Amino acid sequence: MNKNVKTGLYILIGLAGFFITSILSSIIILISQTFISYVIQMVLSILLSILFVKILCKKFHHIELIDLRICKFSNALPWVLCSILLPLLVLLFFILIIPGNFKYTEGNIAEIINKIGFAVFCIGISTAVTEELWFRGYIMKLVEKSSGKTISIIVPAIIFSILHIINIRVEYNTLDVLLLIINGTIVGIMFALIVYKSNSIWPAIIIHIIWNSVIGGIIHIGINESEVALFNFILEKDMKIITGGNIGIEVSLPATIAYIFVILICIKYKSNIYVT
Repeated sequence: MNKNVKTGLYILIGLAGFFITSILSSIIILISQTFISYVIQMVLSILLSILFVKILCKKFHHIELIDLRICKFSNALPWVLCSILLPLLVLLFFILIIPGNFKYTEGNIAEIINKIGFAVFCIGISTAVTEELWFRGYIMKLVEKSSGKTISIIVPAIIFSILHIINIRVEYNTLDVLLLIINGTIVGIMFALIVYKSNSIWPAIIIHIIWNSVIGGIIHIGINESEVALFNFILEKDMKIITGGNIGIEVSLPATIAYIFVILICIKYKSNIYVT
């Protein structure tokens, strides 16, 4: 079998594994939407993903998890700073410059705790760990072995962005889809470069967790209110590309600039990035 065809087949198996583990772990929150159920979902999603990836690596590729860069990393400070500054600067841009109004989602203590739990454990930790494990761990390694590091940075990023189309809602238009694909690809490239720069998927996971938990989880900024977020900053004007349209600030121009800035830093200081 052709090497690229074989790699493509394994990528499809990996995507199937990603969906299967996501669906199985999400059953618990379909039954119960409580803080405990969100913790259980997080644990299940991570354990199932690690188990599935480990089986694939042992059975078909004869490699260990450490070969997927699931390992310790040194010099954590730059990545911790990046994880804080990336969402903070984007949030400050919108709150200080773009006209809008803050709205606090009212509820009792239990409801507030549940919202925080969903934001941190489901949107944040569960999503970040599993996506990085599958896309910047398993799939990126497969493409790297068959086509080199340059292609391994780009291909998983494109797949990563296309996969997010699954979350498309009825009100999304063509521009929303384009913004999602373009920014999803840019974000995927950013995470891939972070993994190569640090030689570990953990810095990408940390940055991904903080971003997901804060933006869209704890705080939502957009033209429409989010029932999930604890705080909503409702924008007065829908300036599409600048504000991210119906999707939100994850695909906004300021966020895109922030992603590209991190990419440029990783490329400039590329001690661990050897493009072949």
